[in-house]
Amino acid sequence: MAQEYYYSRNYLWNSGMFVWSAEAILTAIKECRTKLGKQLETYAEAIGTPEEIRARQKLYEEGESISIDYAVLEKATNVIAIKADIVWDDVGSWLALQRYKETDDDNNVVIGETILHDTYETTIYNDCEGIIATLGVSDLVVVRAGDITFVAHKAKLGDLKKLLTSIGENEDTSKYL
Repeated sequence: MAQEYYYSRNYLWNSGMFVWSAEAILTAIKECRTKLGKQLETYAEAIGTPEEIRARQKLYEEGESISIDYAVLEKATNVIAIKADIVWDDVGSWLALQRYKETDDDNNVVIGETILHDTYETTIYNDCEGIIATLGVSDLVVVRAGDITFVAHKAKLGDLKKLLTSIGENEDTSKYL
């Protein structure tokens, strides 16, 4: 069916790119998903307070797991689609840093304090005090943020959701999400 729609040239394809103001999407969520709207309001009240982290964790744990498409966009009355010929890139991927940040002579992307020896085509992100040191590695993503250190082979980044699910299912580690 999708192929038939595509070749007919009578339909637009939802690429999953959306533009809205915060006010507009929050209003739509409240209208289309009342419970989620109330949960977001409760969280908003905690922003900037000592309760913010706990409130965010509660929202994450108790919020409905549903895509924005099904939750809101298919039900909202103020949605339009536009035809566009644009270039798009998933900048939400760790691999995107390679495309947008400068690399060193060994094709590494380095953000933060690091010491690298014999390290090639590796992306390293360190937003903590101290250093990340690597020796004899390649094709990795190494991330250190707060209490979390994440190391993955670039070829396995597609399985990140599986890892996050495992972390979330474990009572001892779910606090890190």
